[in-house]
Amino acid sequence: MGMRLTAHQRLASLPNVPTFKELGHPALNEIAITSFGLVAPAKTPAPIVARFNAAVVVAFKDPALLARLKELNAEPIVGSPRAFLRRAPPPEVAPNRHQSVRALQSSY
Repeated sequence: MGMRLTAHQRLASLPNVPTFKELGHPALNEIAITSFGLVAPAKTPAPIVARFNAAVVVAFKDPALLARLKELNAEPIVGSPRAFLRRAPPPEVAPNRHQSVRALQSSY
């Protein structure tokens, strides 16, 4: 058994290492992916969420931050709060993560 990645796509630093999804195991891929996100209290006004999100998008354009993340083999995916929620695996794959996503969705 060789190396495999739990990522949505191959890492630039390991271009010859396939993902579990590529090898026909999408459920393993989804269960093991670690996602990080920033959250605000429920019912935070949309303009505040948008302003905060815009600041995060700007921060992730910083070359020093991107270089450090690359050293750590972390590949950030920056987008909107709703895009983050859409990336969650289906409930049959990761029920605990699904419960967290439902709780976040209900805060809108």
